[in-house]
Amino acid sequence: MIRSRQKKFTMLALVLTLACAIALTPASRIDAADHGDAPYLANDRGADLADAYFFLDPADNTRVIVAGTINGFIVPGEMVNFGIFDENLRYRFEIENTGDARPDLFIDVTFTRKQSSSTQVQVATVNFSTGQSFTAPGTVPNLNPTPPDPVVTTNAATGIQFFAGVTDDPFIFDIPGFNRYVAAQVGCGAGCFAPACTDAAKANLQRGRDTFAGYNIMSIVMSIPRDLLRAPGGNSLGLNFVTQRRTPQILTTTQTTGTRAVGVGRYVQVDRIATPGVNVALTTFARKDEFNSATPIDDANAGSPTVSSARCGRSTQTTPVSGFWPQSQLPTATICGST
Repeated sequence: MIRSRQKKFTMLALVLTLACAIALTPASRIDAADHGDAPYLANDRGADLADAYFFLDPADNTRVIVAGTINGFIVPGEMVNFGIFDENLRYRFEIENTGDARPDLFIDVTFTRKQSSSTQVQVATVNFSTGQSFTAPGTVPNLNPTPPDPVVTTNAATGIQFFAGVTDDPFIFDIPGFNRYVAAQVGCGAGCFAPACTDAAKANLQRGRDTFAGYNIMSIVMSIPRDLLRAPGGNSLGLNFVTQRRTPQILTTTQTTGTRAVGVGRYVQVDRIATPGVNVALTTFARKDEFNSATPIDDANAGSPTVSSARCGRSTQTTPVSGFWPQSQLPTATICGST
């Protein structure tokens, strides 16, 4: 999926400078969504990653904006009920800074359970693989005519600014239009992507509709000093964003807490996004869950599901998928990546 224009994290625009991203014109922007990309995640929406964003702060190039969105298509009228982070999930941002397929740093984010009231604050614990750790309150959603003020925590020890809560979904795309475009290309007798086929199919992409308009999403956003992320003497960074669920989970019931799921074991990866559009648009349906459980190292070794070109009527070919995106040169990194 290719984003044609920029949308905002509306509640964060003035706080973490995300609104400034719309002014980044020197480099082209290629962003992709991962909403509901695999059968397992249809029944585990709290773990369903949507997008990852990774770019230099345009107002301060000594800082990097790292953001991830989860659990999309939240109707605004249900924010209070659905705008909750799952306490049995670990949201991991894997940072690659040496140019290979192995993550060199990671940032783990977990949340406390929301139990007592709709206004209860979920507290995030942010752990760096280098040993730094801090806690930060999330922003509580409401149903008022105006959104709540975003709660942004600045950790003095690391210089990291942190936000977590419900935002407008910043992704823009016409999913039915895209699927109809592909179907029209494949069904065209003149041959896939022949000019005659493209001319007939492109009307499906000119409807001016946004599948994500009017929906909210859970967001984790950090503004991080870039020197915390890059290797000594290095000048490029890659991002892989994953959700990991603690398993096994045991259902317990008490008179005070009711029924709840308690994770008691190790964390197991259930979703990932890095390379644009691979799983949601290119991986065959039967292998989408497999792709989400794989790693960038699997990608580099061609051990994870690969991209099939049979979709356009050609003979099936497979291509290994790079796991980290982007590998951006920091002084000129003006793009942000997803999926």
